[in-house]
Order: sequence, then C-alpha cells, then structure tokens
Amino acid sequence: MYLQESVDKVSQWCKNNNMMYQDLYTLCINPDTSKCMVINSKSQLKKITPLTLQIDNIIIENVNCQKILGVYVQNNLKLEAQYIHSYKQLNMKYYLLRRLTPYLTFETKKLFYNSYMLSQIDYWCVAWANGSSSSINKEVKF
Repeated sequence: MYLQESVDKVSQWCKNNNMMYQDLYTLCINPDTSKCMVINSKSQLKKITPLTLQIDNIIIENVNCQKILGVYVQNNLKLEAQYIHSYKQLNMKYYLLRRLTPYLTFETKKLFYNSYMLSQIDYWCVAWANGSSSSINKEVKF
C-alpha cells in the first residue's frame, strides 16, 4: 500500500517537473523497463506474495534477479547469477584466446591475457572468497 503510494508520488513529481523523454508522452519512469523485486531469505520468499506495483496503470514486472550497474542482484542476495555470468565471460575470452593462438606471438598472447582475462580472474578471486561451497566447487573448463 505505502510502496504504491510512493511510486505514484514519484510518477506525479516527474509529471509536475516535466521529466519527459524525447516524446512528450513517456514519463521518466518507464513501466516497460522498470522491475520490482522483493529481497528476503529463501524461506521467507516462499511465504511472500509477489508485489503488484503499477506506474500509470501498467503493472511492473516482478523479477528474481536483475542486472544493476553490471552486478547481478538476486532476491535472496546470493551471488550465483553473478558467478555464472563471470564464468561465461571468462570462458568466452579463453575460447577467443585459444582460437587466436596460432596467429599471435607469445608477447601478444601475454598482452591479451593481461588485458582481458587477468582482471576477470582477479575479480573472481575476490568474489569467490565470500561464495558458497557449491559455487566455489563449480567445474571450471580450462
């Protein structure tokens, strides 16, 4: 109830302050791209009914996971989605390096590795330090 009232107030504020996109009929809060997520523990999420928030009578989609500023946030605040995304990114870079290996010198391969892969590996080390054992024990295909 209070959350819907707050969304309505923000939407009304946007209208009052002419916060429009290029066409004059689209509000700054786009209901098509807006998402709604309830964040709680796994056991509590089973008990909670999904929210039905609306912007200009358009229902906002409920999601369990959303990418925000490059980080995947899940409704239970676990990092599995982020691990999977990072794992796929690193595998794609490794595959590209393998495909390019016959055409590159050792120095160029080293530059590619240091530029594109090492930062991802360093990120993984920090992220996995706080991960669950099931995520850490995931089979890495190198």
